[in-house]
Amino acid sequence: ALAKRWPLAAVAELAEDEANLLGTGKFSSVYLCWRRGLPEKRCALKVISTYAGDHASLTRIYEEINIMKAIGNHPSIIQLVDMDEGQVNQIRLVLELCEGGELYDRIQRKKFYSESDSKVLVKNLLEAVAFIHSRGIMHRDLKPENILLVSKVSNTDIKVSDFGLAKISIDYPRRLPRSNSICGSDFYLAPEVIKQEEYGREIDIWSSGVVVFVVLSGSLPFFNSVLHKLYRQIVERDLTFTEPNWRNVSKGAQDFITRLLQVRTAERLTAEQALMHPWLRGVVSASTASFATPDAYSQQSHRSAYGPNYYGSNAPHPLTHAMKV
Repeated sequence: ALAKRWPLAAVAELAEDEANLLGTGKFSSVYLCWRRGLPEKRCALKVISTYAGDHASLTRIYEEINIMKAIGNHPSIIQLVDMDEGQVNQIRLVLELCEGGELYDRIQRKKFYSESDSKVLVKNLLEAVAFIHSRGIMHRDLKPENILLVSKVSNTDIKVSDFGLAKISIDYPRRLPRSNSICGSDFYLAPEVIKQEEYGREIDIWSSGVVVFVVLSGSLPFFNSVLHKLYRQIVERDLTFTEPNWRNVSKGAQDFITRLLQVRTAERLTAEQALMHPWLRGVVSASTASFATPDAYSQQSHRSAYGPNYYGSNAPHPLTHAMKV
């Protein structure tokens, strides 16, 4: 079931005015929209052209929509509010609007997160991952570009977005989601993906570990401009905490990251186990805390409609050790 019922007929007609365009992608455009007569009730209206797309792309779009329906409602996951296929050659989606932009951009501005803020953000992230996994789904592309901030005033209230590469097991829990296709983003790939082995939900835990490293330090744990050398670093887990930003980060945080970045999947924590780690003990998360009130929306933060998320950049990930985020 969809998160809420908000019939598209109730969306203000001027939502598709150029002045409210948030971004465009290969097959879609996204507009700021609001409920007719209630301008404070704002969402993102994504209009997807089914005329221009090839069969494989359209199949993937429908799979993503079905996965978002299967996920349902969680405070740290972007919600599909409503959808409609009544228009000729169009799919229209109403999505939650996250006014704070991408975690990637927030880290660029902050350089890195304090450890106290990191704990809250990471707990919210892992609760979202645990919820996704409990629905028989693996995300397969967790990274800062696909984690959105709910508002510009909070650094920790996040929503996981972009289920374009996600995979669901229709027989869950009898059968866990598995795959052997190579997909994701290079810096966040788990060793088993690089080695072209069959893999499961553990890859999301590895990617989450990389995200935690980036949030705490502002740099990537594995980086090389030569792809095969990067992959070797990941497979061999060439991991260090020697950069200056780690001097004031607790050993507990470093242990937490190390347990997420285990090469052997059997030794890698599950999302539920990670939430029980001492480093996260006592942290109040999104499931028990109310969100901060969003402030005014800025179009400048949102660039394209169908990329890593519904208004994220399609550019390659520029995080490097030489240029901190």
